[in-house]
Formats: sequence, structure tokens, C-alpha cells
Amino acid sequence: MKKSTIPLALIVGENIRHERMRQSISQERLAEQAQISSQYLSLLENGDRCGSLRTYYSIATELSLQISELFLRSKEDANCSTDERSILNLFCGCSPVDRRVMVAVLAAVKSALHTTG
Repeated sequence: MKKSTIPLALIVGENIRHERMRQSISQERLAEQAQISSQYLSLLENGDRCGSLRTYYSIATELSLQISELFLRSKEDANCSTDERSILNLFCGCSPVDRRVMVAVLAAVKSALHTTG
């Protein structure tokens, strides 16, 4: 099957990935809970495939979201800069422990940058 060029698939995929990462859930865990393969979840998150409503409902349920929330472009996301997206993408594929360490490092760097001497 060819890569999806439907912008909606990209929006849904970004929303799934964003919420999954916000909740510190691995792709493998979410896929297992939603009863799909982690490879398929990866394709959905990348916007390479469009899922069925049943699949999206299952994912939304596991993320404690309304299914409609997967399809909405959030105001916060619309204002997200390229740099912010790059930082979020660094977290993809990381374990929860790796993410906590990365957040701690970013917090320390921010603190160091804003420390007056």
C-alpha cells in the first residue's frame, strides 16, 4: 500500500504520538492495549496509514481520550515551532526512563541558561 498523502492521517498520527509520549507510554504497550501491532501503530503515528474508526476508537480509549480529540489540530500544536517539534521527535522510541533523564537534562540546561550570576 502506498504512503498516505491525506493530511488528516498526519494530524491523527501526530496527536496519537503526542498523547502517548505525554503519558510516557511506549508504542509497544499502547499497541498491545489497543490490540494492534507496534509496527502498525508506528505507521499510524507517522501518517503512513489511515486506521479504521474501530482502531482509532481503541487507541483513543487506551489514551483516555474522546475519539474526536484524535482528529483535531490543537491550537497548542499549531503554535508549536520547528524547534519544539524537533525536541518532541527526540523522545520518540525512548524508554520512559530515557525520557525522564532527557527531561531532567533539559530542565538543568534551562536553569543554567536563566541563572543570573
